[in-house]
Amino acid sequence: MSRAPKWTITSLSQHVSYHDGPNCFNAALVAAGFSDDIVYVDSLEYAFYLESFCSEQVKAPFATGNLLVYLGVEPHPFADQNEIKIQHAAFSLGGGKLIEKTSNRGRLFGKKEGRELPGVYQVKNLSQSAFATRTSGTKLVKAYKCQSAEQVRKKIASLNEDPLAQQLSSLRQKFNDQIQTMAPAYIQGLNEELKAITQAVLSRAGTTEGDLFVAALSRSLFGTIESALEERKEDFDQDLVDSINDFSTASSELVDKINTKTSFTKSKPLLLKY
Repeated sequence: MSRAPKWTITSLSQHVSYHDGPNCFNAALVAAGFSDDIVYVDSLEYAFYLESFCSEQVKAPFATGNLLVYLGVEPHPFADQNEIKIQHAAFSLGGGKLIEKTSNRGRLFGKKEGRELPGVYQVKNLSQSAFATRTSGTKLVKAYKCQSAEQVRKKIASLNEDPLAQQLSSLRQKFNDQIQTMAPAYIQGLNEELKAITQAVLSRAGTTEGDLFVAALSRSLFGTIESALEERKEDFDQDLVDSINDFSTASSELVDKINTKTSFTKSKPLLLKY
């Protein structure tokens, strides 16, 4: 049996993230009880949860417990039409309220955004969301009703039995934990581990739900490393930077395979962007 969620809405709203990384997608998943980890979550990982566990809600979009997706558009680099872009995510509390984290910035290095301090998780009215207005770039808000936290956590535990998924999750958590006390370049065996993970990601066929999960975790790991790199560039030597770039390329290639070989109905049109 899976563990009960670690966080409540009250405890999450009182939490402050001091380092860059943890973001709106993570905040929504933690608020839903799907994850206990305060980490960076890529939009693709958020899309994975929508794909695997949720269905769109049109009649009662802001009912208690719904995951919210704020969508905008951006110009396509090689075509005339625009592409859908995910802007933001939040968790609906019902009664016209939500909980959200506005950005991936932490308290130590982030700048105040409007009236909000960086690193905070806030309960607020729907209209007070940083992405509620057209000026934020949001064109549409979609809502998804999901399976229970217990059901979701049980399936995620099963997917995490994949050794590569375990490696990706473990390294993300290691980065998240150790950046606060240790320079990333000196995390023992980091460069070698990244190179091994890169080869394993390249070997995936891109045809299964497990591959989508691995692709999602790989994007989240890259985002975690990227946040650390932005904070502490001096701690990354060139060999490590090269390994990070190779890993990012491998992750993007796996996403390309998934786009080509699968028909995930929710993720594809919205969130398989990198």
